[in-house]
Amino acid sequence: MAETRLPASSPGLTLPPEYLTRVQAAHSVEQRVIRARQALAETLAENPAAPRDVILALAKDADLVAAPILTLSDILTAEEMIAIIYDQASLVKMAAIADRRRVPPMSAWR
Repeated sequence: MAETRLPASSPGLTLPPEYLTRVQAAHSVEQRVIRARQALAETLAENPAAPRDVILALAKDADLVAAPILTLSDILTAEEMIAIIYDQASLVKMAAIADRRRVPPMSAWR
């Protein structure tokens, strides 16, 4: 089996092909898991009976997962949204909050 050469920054180092296969498989699984969480977020985003702890966890998740929750969920408080922005500083999450029907007043952001 041929080995995979690493970039020029690592001269002489090679990886066995099965390593690359394992990395690709792990990445594929991770992408499927993110898509599943994204589907859950899209399903729960406008559900007023959704569990608060689940909504908060999804809002703090990867940008693709968090965006529907941050845009549509009325369960999140202004304080929780502010904390997410301060803790994660994600442009996608900030844009999702800005797209809400009702954005928390500026006085809540201090």
